Amino acid sequence: MSKRKQHLVETALRLFMAEGFHTVGIDRILDESGVAKMTLYKHFPSKQALILEALALRDQQFFQQLKQFADAFPIQHGERIAAIFKWHQAWIASDTFRGCAFISAAVAFPAAQAMAHQFAARHKVELEAYIRASLPADMPPATASHLMLLLEGAVVLGLIHGDCRHIGEAIRAAEGVLSVVAPSGLLVG
Repeated sequence: MSKRKQHLVETALRLFMAEGFHTVGIDRILDESGVAKMTLYKHFPSKQALILEALALRDQQFFQQLKQFADAFPIQHGERIAAIFKWHQAWIASDTFRGCAFISAAVAFPAAQAMAHQFAARHKVELEAYIRASLPADMPPATASHLMLLLEGAVVLGLIHGDCRHIGEAIRAAEGVLSVVAPSGLLVG
């Protein structure tokens, strides 16, 4: 990707996350990025194409950062699951937290056939698959869905309330879920 295109996509993503997909117009993105309209349309035939590219960038950033942190922890005793929750806790507590781009996209484009909505759905499927792959082998597959619900709820409530207390509650609930399915003492500590 060229530097100008990359800068355009990064600017669009930042603005979309700060102000919303429908609120931010092309002219605003062009003003903020310093890119000419002709350059924008050379790379993106529509605002929707730019939105999809911004979501792709966020998807790449998200998984790269999450996996870089969590993959350093072993799976066998639930440490990787704990790391996934701790990474989310740090993200929610950060000054740059503006909620989840994919939840925002699904809300902004509620029709299931909308491309941004479909992209958001794929991202969440991939996140749940990562959680499932991070569980010890003896865990029931449904455990990943339960943990996903806790994580997603904490992200939404973190945005709504502007704090990270709910991720702490989600961590304690995850400990409960894991101790029920693996009563041998596996906890997300």
